[in-house]
Amino acid sequence: MTLTTRYRQFWMSKIGITYMVSNIHLGITLALTESVETVYLLGRGFAFVQVGMIWSTLLVTTALLDFPTGNMADKLGRRNVYCVGLLASAVGYLIYSLSYEYHFFLAGAFCIGVGNAQVSGSLGAWLIDEKKKRGEDSKVAKTFGDTKLAVSAAGIVAGFLVGSFYTGPLSGLFFLSGSITALAAVWVWLSLRENYGESRMKWVDFQKTTVNHFFREKMLLMASLIMVLIFSCYTVFVFVYQPAAVASGIREQQLGTLFSLYLISSGVGSFIFGRLSSRLSFRVLMGLSFTGFGCGFVLFSVCNIYVIALGLVVFSFGFGGYLPVFLAWTSKFIPSEIRSSTMSLMSTVGRGSVFLLQPAIGKMIDLFSAKAALTLGECFVIGGIVVLLLMGGENHESQVV
Repeated sequence: MTLTTRYRQFWMSKIGITYMVSNIHLGITLALTESVETVYLLGRGFAFVQVGMIWSTLLVTTALLDFPTGNMADKLGRRNVYCVGLLASAVGYLIYSLSYEYHFFLAGAFCIGVGNAQVSGSLGAWLIDEKKKRGEDSKVAKTFGDTKLAVSAAGIVAGFLVGSFYTGPLSGLFFLSGSITALAAVWVWLSLRENYGESRMKWVDFQKTTVNHFFREKMLLMASLIMVLIFSCYTVFVFVYQPAAVASGIREQQLGTLFSLYLISSGVGSFIFGRLSSRLSFRVLMGLSFTGFGCGFVLFSVCNIYVIALGLVVFSFGFGGYLPVFLAWTSKFIPSEIRSSTMSLMSTVGRGSVFLLQPAIGKMIDLFSAKAALTLGECFVIGGIVVLLLMGGENHESQVV
């Protein structure tokens, strides 16, 4: 038995911890990049509408490639596709760090979008199948929640260090993120054993089977609509909170510390919701998430850093809480052989439905003010609650295994 085999066996004997460690880098890169991205792009001289176009490029690339790469993950291996996605994202971050021209940022956004498409659903499907092999289906939501908390903790440390000690250019944070993401790809490839969906099915049959199942399963359609509204709320959030915080008087470098609040609250929300998922219904927990979004939007309209920080905590608690509940609940309606493909198809529907929203919100802020975007965000919140009410109160059980 080789050293590499023993090393992999060690990590495969601790699936929950292995999945957690495989995602730690996400918290670090979030703290380094998303905490300053809006201000960084505006500082390059771009208008809000141009910032929106950069984000839209990332989003539409992810949306267009998400479903095909989900097929690749099921057929060619979920670990392999995840690692390739990390490397593509790393290239995108490095382009961001070295660029000044608008078209270079579009190229960087494209690379990150390609990476996000390959990452989406691949490692989550890997975990769900590994848990099912061990008869631990009921622990899926808990593992997702615990992982989100660990990812947030890593981001908190990174955000605190950046906010307290980093005085260099913001571009350096993107360079560091690219380097960390590339190293994470190497670690995941060495540590995880590969698993597959239906590897013998033809590409066309794979896509046809996935699409047919998606449209036959009513709950997956409803879940996709909820995802659209969640992404819409998050789009408003990323446009508004960073400029509002800077306008209230904090330094740009201190956005990393403020982002730590986002990571703390989203991690706690994910941890709590992951455990409540076995006691409270999907509708109740998702309703609490949308309520958090709505309260956050109200607080962001007040030009006071403490009120904005409170809004950040409330919004991120709901945003962190939705993910483990959503992933565990939807997995009940997806068979193992097309799990990555179906999860990616849902992500394609969710992200693809809002890609035009980003430049539209940017233009709205340029023409009017951030309060117009916040009002639109409240409309998305109301829409989400209406969809949850329309789902009915019955206990929907899985018809697949």
